[in-house]
Amino acid sequence: MSVSKLKNKTDCRKVDLIIVQRVPPRVVHQPTDEELSVPNSYGEVLPNADFLKQHFFREGRLTETQAAFVYSAEGDHPIVPRTNPCERR
Repeated sequence: MSVSKLKNKTDCRKVDLIIVQRVPPRVVHQPTDEELSVPNSYGEVLPNADFLKQHFFREGRLTETQAAFVYSAEGDHPIVPRTNPCERR
């Protein structure tokens, strides 16, 4: 039975009508430093964006040190206040 064929609200409570049949399990471990970082072509160690995307998608967590590493690797910090170009004289 498709969702469009539901006749009343009580049909929505049937378990076999769940649209998302499977949700990936939550990550229960914190990543190692090797999983979290990857060297670039210049030899600098940067956060592994592909790994982080999947880790956060599955509700993964980081330690405070790992979060600081990811934040410090960003070139443009969103929390740093910027001057308004309209207010410059």
